[in-house]
Amino acid sequence: MRNYLKNKNEYIEDGKRYIEDIEHIYKLMKFGDKYAFSCSIHQRGNRLYLYVKGSKYIERTDCSGKKLWLDTAALQKVEEAVEAFDEIIDEAVNGGGYTEVRVEGLDGFVYYRRVNSMVFLRRSFDFVTVFPDENGETVKLFSENCSVSDMIRNIEWDTGLFGKKTEEAEKALDYICHSDNKTIAFNPLYLSALKENDKMMQCELKLHYGIADEDECRFISEKTGLRILPLLPKEYDKSYVVEAIDENENSEFLELLHHSGYKILHRPYFAMMNSTHKNISLNPHTKTGVDAAEQDAEAITFDEFLALFDEYEKSKLQLTNR
Repeated sequence: MRNYLKNKNEYIEDGKRYIEDIEHIYKLMKFGDKYAFSCSIHQRGNRLYLYVKGSKYIERTDCSGKKLWLDTAALQKVEEAVEAFDEIIDEAVNGGGYTEVRVEGLDGFVYYRRVNSMVFLRRSFDFVTVFPDENGETVKLFSENCSVSDMIRNIEWDTGLFGKKTEEAEKALDYICHSDNKTIAFNPLYLSALKENDKMMQCELKLHYGIADEDECRFISEKTGLRILPLLPKEYDKSYVVEAIDENENSEFLELLHHSGYKILHRPYFAMMNSTHKNISLNPHTKTGVDAAEQDAEAITFDEFLALFDEYEKSKLQLTNR
């Protein structure tokens, strides 16, 4: 007999706690034969659970051993989610529609494919990672509709789940996450883009790492219709304080910085003595910044910051016409 709890989505039967339905199932991954996923359950919020096919229950990842048994609707959602996940992994690994990138140091693979998305003005990707963890179990992860930057950040985050790595693996991961003009020659994603003759991927990777030159920024801009700010030369290697940062009023400017590959760090409140979050600091030579500035620093407007790039273009024309 079912004894429903105050939360009508749960009941006790034969000493087992059941849930009738699951609201949402989020990002899945697979460790050996175990599926891990975040899901939203009524009055339980979003949490990470483990599931093994055929078990008919999910359990928390906190090693408590507590199980939530799945009624028909909840079980159907979980089984459909893991079945769809398996199909995606199989398509990536065996279907031929994804670009395969062997990552030697991590003894694994990255698979990616371009997708059409109205959400992103620039190209976006679905990608799968297949790597062994420190115990030799294969870990499979899938992310969808990611930009190049999202893909690299997710690879960095996901591989952090795999435990201790060898020195060779750490080096391979560093090439993917933090390439510069010298080390990009060893970056497996970039080498794959060269092999595939994928110029857009080459340019967007360089843009992410902050090393795209003017021609590469122009190529992305021409292909996407977006303005891409180039790196300015050494004489602009300083911090410019830009006034009145507001995500709502200045969303277009922030999007421009994002599309142009700027890396803007957050300064926490405990480090804000004599500083303000109302202004931001930007370096157009390194494409870096901080979401804060000194309170007394003289600030320029967004238009004045963008005028630096017009100034640089004019100076180039003057040199050409001499």
